[in-house]
Amino acid sequence: NRIFNFGSGKAITVQNLIKTIGTIMELEITIVRDKDGREGEITDQYVSWEKASRVLGWNPRVSLDEGLRRTIAWYRDYLYTTNL
Repeated sequence: NRIFNFGSGKAITVQNLIKTIGTIMELEITIVRDKDGREGEITDQYVSWEKASRVLGWNPRVSLDEGLRRTIAWYRDYLYTTNL
């Protein structure tokens, strides 16, 4: 079995990801942070698509922002059409 990660290859903080999703969904979001953090907490992380590119010839064509917009639109449409 092989595991592949698919992403933009650009780092984004969880805080900025939450803000981006909130903006797309037109939500007012208040983020509360633990100023001291937690021991062993990973503060920066990103998905590398290099293996997928090398093995599968895959490369990202959609930015994270556009991917989130499309995903949110799909879910909204799905929830509307399925009456969930």
